[in-house]
Order: sequence, then C-alpha cells, then structure tokens
Amino acid sequence: GNNGSPASAFPLKVCQGDCDSNSDCEGALECFFRDGGEAVPGCSGGERVSSRTDFCYDPNPNPAPVAMPIPAPVAMPVPAPVSRPTTGGPSVTIVGNNGSPA
Repeated sequence: GNNGSPASAFPLKVCQGDCDSNSDCEGALECFFRDGGEAVPGCSGGERVSSRTDFCYDPNPNPAPVAMPIPAPVAMPVPAPVSRPTTGGPSVTIVGNNGSPA
C-alpha cells in the first residue's frame, strides 16, 4: 500500500484519516478504528463515510471543569457528567493513504 503518503500529511490532525496506529496521529490524538460507517467521536460526517478509513480523534476532548472553593453558606450545583460527543465537531477528512485498513 501507500503507507504514510503523502509524507507531508503526517502526523494527521483531529478528524483526519487514514491512520493505522496512534503514531500516525499528532500529539495525544489516537486512531479511531472503524469497520465502516461509524461516527468518529468529536467529529462530524464519519457515519457518511462507508469505507473502513480510520480517523484521528481526541480521546479527552473537554476536561471536566475544576470546581473552585466557595465560601459557606453558598452552595454550588454539581454539573452533570460530560459525555463524549460522537458528532458535531470538525468534519472528517481523508488527507493521507495508509494502505489497507488495520
């Protein structure tokens, strides 16, 4: 295959593919392995890409806010847990060819 081509496309940024391992992705991004048609966490459009193209994504997109101490007697509401979005982020884009899907 054409693994890592074009070389200028690697490392891949968030919502870019085709990756075959986490080392194909920039920084702390990870390769989201797909069988085809799955949504990519934090990206939009993956469910419309029927190929087995794998995309880089951020496994920790939004760290939970740190609660600051508040003097008594003021009570602070507890925020709801943050779920990992599967759509609504940047659109997925195929910018490199890493050969056959992993």
